Formats: sequence, structure tokens, C-alpha cells
Amino acid sequence: MKILIVDDEPRHCRGMAGMIRSTRSHAQVIIAKDGLKGLEVAQINRPDVRITDIRMPNMDGLTLLSHLSKGDYKPKVVMLSAYNLFYYAQQVIRHGAFDYLLKPVDIDKLEEVLAN
Repeated sequence: MKILIVDDEPRHCRGMAGMIRSTRSHAQVIIAKDGLKGLEVAQINRPDVRITDIRMPNMDGLTLLSHLSKGDYKPKVVMLSAYNLFYYAQQVIRHGAFDYLLKPVDIDKLEEVLAN
């Protein structure tokens, strides 16, 4: 399984990658620092799951989700946010995301989402 993490905060990327590797040692984890890089990396590597922050410079997570939902390649998308706002959850669902997680992410919740 290939998992792409897109987040502009290096500490969050390292933490998320560590949690994934601790529960899914066979997974290939790829990291991108913003939405533009995430789009490029996703098109090249075609991950099975993409975990992306909503608020990032250059291209936010909702715009990234919108770009990737237009083609034939449609990975499962899990959106992350430090903001517990109904508006974000609503937009995430409308754009076709698989799930929505709040930061800081609990390892059990992350594993549950990846298992599904």
C-alpha cells in the first residue's frame, strides 16, 4: 500500500509517517510539503491513500482533492485539520473525501481509517 502524506508542517508529517509505519510496516509512505507538490507526487506515484491537510500554502487540501477527483485516478482521501469547523467537514464530504480527522491524530483512529 502506498500512502501519501501532504502537510506543510514537517513535525506533523514525521509524526503521521511514524504512526503509519508502526502499524503498517509494509506500507510505502511518501511525503509532500504542500498541495502543489502533493499533486505532482500523486500523479507520479499514484498512492492508494492520500492523507492531506486542509490549510496549506500554494494549494490547499480542498483544491488538491478537486484536482485529483477529475481524472481516472481516484485514491481514497483522508483530510486533516486542526480546526474543528463544520464548514470544513461539509466541504470535505462534498469534494468526495473518504474521512476527516482532527489534529492531533490518534493512532487508533488512524488505523481504523486505514483499515476501512
